[in-house]
Amino acid sequence: MKKDTLLIIGIVVLAGMLLINLVIPDPIPLLDEGAMLGALIWLVRQKMMAGEEPRVVDAQLPELDDDYRPGDPPKLNDGQ
Repeated sequence: MKKDTLLIIGIVVLAGMLLINLVIPDPIPLLDEGAMLGALIWLVRQKMMAGEEPRVVDAQLPELDDDYRPGDPPKLNDGQ
């Protein structure tokens, strides 16, 4: 099974468990609503992130003035 299919199955199972837990008080004593809701949000986030391709950030370095010395005055841009 693919990762997307497993994530969808997990989302459906957790949503069903959350609905059952809201209808029948405390059917699963170890899992409370907060834990199931957190797991459901995590699975939905994993599903949303699974479809994205990794992006490469292209960062350009600023051009450095190789002729600069600490005692030099600043150069003017208008050609003077």
